[in-house]
Amino acid sequence: MAIVFYYDEKFFTKMLCNRAMVHLKMRNYYLCYIDASEALKLDDKLSKAWYRKGKSLAELGYYDLASDCYTECLKLELTGPSMNQVQSDAQAIAYKLDKPQIDQNSLDNYDPLESDPSNFSRELFTGELNRTFIFNEPFEEERKSNPNMRPPSKYDSKTWKSCEQLLEILFERAIEERKLRCFDGAIYLLNFIQALDFDFYVHFLSPLYPNPSLGMLQAECYLQAGKYHKGILLAAITGTKYTQVINKKGGWDFYGQNMDEIWIFYNSLVCQTMVRWGAYKSGCYAQAKRLMSPMHDQIVTSRLPPDDKLLKIWEGLKIEVEEKKENECNDQKVVEFLDSYISSPQFSMDFEHYDDNSMHTRLAKKLFLAGKTAWFILFPDEYVINEAKLEAAKMKD
Repeated sequence: MAIVFYYDEKFFTKMLCNRAMVHLKMRNYYLCYIDASEALKLDDKLSKAWYRKGKSLAELGYYDLASDCYTECLKLELTGPSMNQVQSDAQAIAYKLDKPQIDQNSLDNYDPLESDPSNFSRELFTGELNRTFIFNEPFEEERKSNPNMRPPSKYDSKTWKSCEQLLEILFERAIEERKLRCFDGAIYLLNFIQALDFDFYVHFLSPLYPNPSLGMLQAECYLQAGKYHKGILLAAITGTKYTQVINKKGGWDFYGQNMDEIWIFYNSLVCQTMVRWGAYKSGCYAQAKRLMSPMHDQIVTSRLPPDDKLLKIWEGLKIEVEEKKENECNDQKVVEFLDSYISSPQFSMDFEHYDDNSMHTRLAKKLFLAGKTAWFILFPDEYVINEAKLEAAKMKD
C-alpha cells in the first residue's frame, strides 16, 4: 500500500526497490526484475536496484544482461550489497551461456503493474481516477459501451499520480466546485476522497466513519444542494465524532487549552449548527426549535468573540427559527431522523453517504470497498495495528 499511496518520487523509488528485494527472496524473479527496472527509471544511481535487477536476470537465465547490471552496480557507491558480494555473484555467471527462462519480449515490454498484488494494485486504486481526472479520458463503463474509443492510457511512473497525490488534486477541485456552487460536482469528488482517505486506525471501530473534516465539507455541500437528509445525517455523525474526542479529553470544560482543542470544539459547534440549519431549511421548524435549546448553553459559554462568523450565523438562525410556526417538511426521512436524534443522539454510525447510482458513485463504492479489504488484510485487528505503530516508532528513533 505504500507504493499505492506514495507521497514523492524518492519515497516511491525506495519502496519499489524494497519490494524488488521481497520478490527476490520469494523467488518471484520476474516481478523482482520489473520493480528493480522501474526503480532504475526513476533513479539510475541506486546500487541496490542494479544488484537486484542483476540477481533476477541471472535467475531468469539472462547472464550477459545480469553481468551488465553487476558492472553498473560496482560503478556506484554501494549502499546495500557489499563489493565482495557483487563481485562474487558476477564471477559466478561470468562464463555461463544464456538459458532464458522467459522470452526476451517479456523483458523488453513488461507491464509495470504486473508486480502489484491484486488487492494492493495501483490499477485498482488509481487507474481509473488517473485516466478520468488526470488524462481526461472517459470512464471505463463508457469505454465498454463504445468500442470505437481509443484504448486507455497505459501506466507511466512519471505521469501517473498516487493515491496521496490524487487526494490533493481532487480536494482542490472539490473546493473549486464548491466556490462555483456546483455542489453535486463537489459531492462526487468528495466521495472519491472519502474512499481513498481510509485511515484504518482511526476508523477501526466503525470503518464507515467519515474523515471529520471531509465529513463537514460534504455535509455542507449536501445541505446547499437541498439534499437535507444526507446533509443532516452526515453533520450529526461528524459532530458526534468530534464530541467523542472532546469527552475523552475531559468534556466541554477542556476547551481553550491549546489550538488543537479549540479547533475540535469549534468544529463540533459547526456540525451541531449545520444539523439545526438543515432542520430549519428542510421545513422541520418544530424539531429545529427543540434542538436549539440544548445547544444554547454551549454557544453562550463558548467564549466565541462577538464578531465570530459562527456566532452570527447562530444568532440569525435562532431568530428565524423562532418566527416559524407550522412544519413544512415533506421529506419523511428527515422528520424521522430528527425525531430520533432529539430523543437519543446515540444513533447508528453506519452511513451510506452515496445518494445516487451514477458511474461516479459506483466507482467511489468500488474504491471504498477495495480500501476496506486491503486494510483488513494488513491489519485484521487492533492488536496488529498497535504492534505496527510501535515498530514504526522504533524505526523513526
